[in-house]
Amino acid sequence: AAAIFASIAGRFLGADAPAHRLWQAKALVNQGITLAALGRGEAAIAVYDDLLARFGEATQAPLRKLVAKAKSLKARLG
Repeated sequence: AAAIFASIAGRFLGADAPAHRLWQAKALVNQGITLAALGRGEAAIAVYDDLLARFGEATQAPLRKLVAKAKSLKARLG
């Protein structure tokens, strides 16, 4: 599942359309959740860091919610 989410995120890499950016952010959150569930906390943190680097300054509400979720999930991992 983590590889599928990585593939989805990669498919929309560099996309500027709001819907594509949202799909990419959702895929990254889900990839991090999957990696954490597999006990791969460091890899999950790296995914969350990637999401925060890409979307941390986003102004759209749906992206801001995903940024907040990624921050929360990352904090739980350490």
